[in-house]
Amino acid sequence: MTHARPRWGATPLRDPHGAPRNARSAGGIRPRTMSVLTAGRPLASPLDSSRTDEVHRLAARLARAERSLARERRARARTRAIARAAVAALVRRDAILAVAGHAARTRLQVVLGWSKVLLVDGCAESDPVLARALTAIERNTLAHVKVLEQVPLR
Repeated sequence: MTHARPRWGATPLRDPHGAPRNARSAGGIRPRTMSVLTAGRPLASPLDSSRTDEVHRLAARLARAERSLARERRARARTRAIARAAVAALVRRDAILAVAGHAARTRLQVVLGWSKVLLVDGCAESDPVLARALTAIERNTLAHVKVLEQVPLR
């Protein structure tokens, strides 16, 4: 039995002895249209337009899905970066408030202490204006201390 040699680029479906030929077997000619989308199976024919159209549609769907997945991953990465920046900003804010609150309370305690000393010593008894001024200082200092104590530090 003589077997005609296939045309160049064609896929012989049977070997010279009549047995089905696997495209991956030694000496086999691979078809021109192979794709990951066909799960490694050769298409029926390189000229089968309905199958190639289907492969192209599936390839386009796969490309769209990959682009969508990449966009989603970038969005998640941006969200994580924004969340990390927000946490860092909150930590910095808390540190600044703690330092500023401590410094302000310390200075206010000094003002409050000296106003009480002057009121108790009797320096303000002879001058009613000084007495009113020292009580106003004491009252406002206590109000400021109360405001500072209400500042939330988490």
